Amino acid sequence: MRSRLATAGVFLALALAAYGCRLNPDCFGESECPRGLVCAQGECTHPSLLLPEAGVPEDAGTTSLPTWCDVEPIVLTRCLPCHGVPPTSGAPRSLTSYADTQTVGSGGALVYQIMATRMQSQVAPMPPPQAAPATEEEIATVAAWAARNAPGCNRRRDAGVGVPRDGGVGVPVDAGPPRDAGPPRDGGPERDAGPFDPLTEMGAPQLLMNTPNFVNVAGVIWDPTAATMLFADPPGNVIHSAAPPAHMFGVFRAASANSNGLAFDPDGNLLVTELQARRIARRAATNYTTVVDEYQSMRLNSPNDVAVRSDGVVYFTDPPFGIPNPADREIPFNGVFSYVATATDAPLRAEYEGPPTQSVPTGLELSPDEQILYVSDFQTGELFTFDVLANGRLANMQLFAQEPPPVDGMAVDGFGNVYFGTNAGVVVFEPDGTRLGLVPGITQQVNRVAFGGPNYRTMYVTTPMQIFTVSVGISGVR
Repeated sequence: MRSRLATAGVFLALALAAYGCRLNPDCFGESECPRGLVCAQGECTHPSLLLPEAGVPEDAGTTSLPTWCDVEPIVLTRCLPCHGVPPTSGAPRSLTSYADTQTVGSGGALVYQIMATRMQSQVAPMPPPQAAPATEEEIATVAAWAARNAPGCNRRRDAGVGVPRDGGVGVPVDAGPPRDAGPPRDGGPERDAGPFDPLTEMGAPQLLMNTPNFVNVAGVIWDPTAATMLFADPPGNVIHSAAPPAHMFGVFRAASANSNGLAFDPDGNLLVTELQARRIARRAATNYTTVVDEYQSMRLNSPNDVAVRSDGVVYFTDPPFGIPNPADREIPFNGVFSYVATATDAPLRAEYEGPPTQSVPTGLELSPDEQILYVSDFQTGELFTFDVLANGRLANMQLFAQEPPPVDGMAVDGFGNVYFGTNAGVVVFEPDGTRLGLVPGITQQVNRVAFGGPNYRTMYVTTPMQIFTVSVGISGVR
């Protein structure tokens, strides 16, 4: 895990890079650092971020943990004259709320990072020279807030100071490379796609004729203990069960809180994403308890799909589909999250923050070796990959494929081929991203794809109101 000091250095460097300059990573004295920062361990940083071993007494500001509650009065005083609604004097955007600070600004840096950089800048300061300058205390407060990843302040929920986004876990210590680390992933010969093209060893799709009246069937998973498939119908507010080969449907969970995504944890307990309750819940016996429902004291939007690593690390997407009233939304982005229950600092971390109007992550699935997480974007039609680090966190986000939107859930087979639900059916990709084509016979919108049955040799494909089964030559993975 990187220290708070190193994390602060990374974020400040990113913000400065957006304006064509950067901090000197090898400073030797205070004169080489921007106003309000000190030189410690060869890096320019704010005094409040220094650990005791960095040579600063513990009372030198380490107890000051600014949140949006501390920053908001500064923004309203120093920024609002130009960054109002609408912005004036050439200001590029409004800065009237916490959500405004969490968007992406110039050069790909987050707005709160740019704010901290501009307030310390001698070249392009904020406020501009003709306005009343910010005080040293105000500059220091904004810098410390930004370096802590801009924690919010939800007074209604008595939020406290929030949780750093890079909280990491205690063991292993090394959190791996930064999220943009490494060259493009090579999916070459070392990732064997299997003994044959999976499309050549498929049977014809069979429609399950005795299905109930689905409203929009979504989540689907094989329960190996009960030897049944489970099908979630969120608008119908029920989870159905059906056992092959007859597939006579029954009710697994009525009044399901609009459950959607389904997965099993290492102990065999079912995890569900509940759109209505806005949480990830775990089923033990017949009881459903909360795994996670808040991020930095803000309610989740409406978790959509969930995947679980073999050691219990949970990954999920969080679009706003289950929030009828946009005013009820608290998290200002559509996220991909990791949840590490054993983490010593921040069990829940936002691994990806999609702008609400531009990115809607929905489906996700792990590769067979659990070293890659695939994520689909319902709105853009993009399929992304993340490297999965040893501690469960994600890094190195890359574009894997692109299909006409909307796109949704997916599954993988034992050789890592990806079966991707799209608006035109199920598209199959090899592990290196080679597009093999569509599963024959299904030419409509697909919500989810999953493998089940004996030896996982049956592929289940759900459309809004139908379920197809397809026999396959390569066994799937759960």
